[in-house]
Amino acid sequence: MKKKTIGVDTGSRRVKAVSFVNGKFERVSFPSLTVPGSLDEYILQQEARDGKKKPISERLKSNEYAIHIQNGVEHFVGELAVRQAPQDASSGFGVPGRYWSDRSIELILTSSVLLAPDDEELELYICTGLPAQTYRTRGAIDKVKKNLIRDFEFTFNGQKYFRAITQVDVLQEGAGATIITAREGLNTQGTIDIGSRTVDLYVVGPDNVIARWCVGTDKVGVEKIVDQVQDWVQREYQTDMVLSPYQRDAILMALAYDNRSFPKITVNGEAIPINKIRQWARQAQTLVGNDINEFIVKSWKDSDSGLAATTFDEVNVDGGGPYFFQETLHTILPHFIVPKQPEWKNAEGYATQAYMLLEDVRSEMAM
Repeated sequence: MKKKTIGVDTGSRRVKAVSFVNGKFERVSFPSLTVPGSLDEYILQQEARDGKKKPISERLKSNEYAIHIQNGVEHFVGELAVRQAPQDASSGFGVPGRYWSDRSIELILTSSVLLAPDDEELELYICTGLPAQTYRTRGAIDKVKKNLIRDFEFTFNGQKYFRAITQVDVLQEGAGATIITAREGLNTQGTIDIGSRTVDLYVVGPDNVIARWCVGTDKVGVEKIVDQVQDWVQREYQTDMVLSPYQRDAILMALAYDNRSFPKITVNGEAIPINKIRQWARQAQTLVGNDINEFIVKSWKDSDSGLAATTFDEVNVDGGGPYFFQETLHTILPHFIVPKQPEWKNAEGYATQAYMLLEDVRSEMAM
């Protein structure tokens, strides 16, 4: 059976999956949201609407996915989950055990098909990550491996697939990025991984991990910006409305990129002025940035200057955070580096580690 290596970052906002092929990274990304759904019913609804029979490949858009693992419950994944059930689609954030759940399996299997759609059967070598708090929980790594290392028969967008996951490695979030960004000849190198719902810190010396500085929190993250905006909307307009995934994404994209617009948000038929949405979003961005700074200083304080990591040779900031918090980070970290496409660095590191897993197996077989 053909073998493939994949690094998967199953973030609470987007999945990023990478495979190292012929010296290059191949990458796919999609929303990490799932919801129970029936592809057959979805197709029947489409046919009833337009009166035409079409193959599934023509009914689904290129970024719409449905997966059904044998003996399990069928789920819509990514954009299809968002479009069909925007308020019910979930990434599982806050659910104990989400990293060793059926949802985690579905996201990884989806990644494997998107990276190798023509391979109906594959043997997989996987590397993934856990936030620092979960990584340090007794038994968490074993639970992830036990959940994944087995054979899977499933249908994806109506087509049958088989995946045998034979080896799995699990790293702390931030460690994957360090594999990519670490440089030789430096004594202390730090990585700040600012994700959607977590911030993880990872530090290595010349030949070892410095465990006391490898910590994390789930109290801050990029999505906290939108949580705060939603809270202000609910308070001012006396409503329990919840921002849709599209509105949440649009707010973040408008903050990160000058050419993106803030979304229209309507409460009880009244549109909230765009200027107010913009003001709230930028205020929330500052508040969350300050909370992140407070965590970093508390965790990496090594002087009385109020700064962090002053004795480190280098600090890299990855994840989605650099698109939102560089200005505030500069107030506590006069020296830090943002790598190109920082949101991909963890997944690229996981992909590198997965590739090494397979190389180790091949070396052992050759002996």
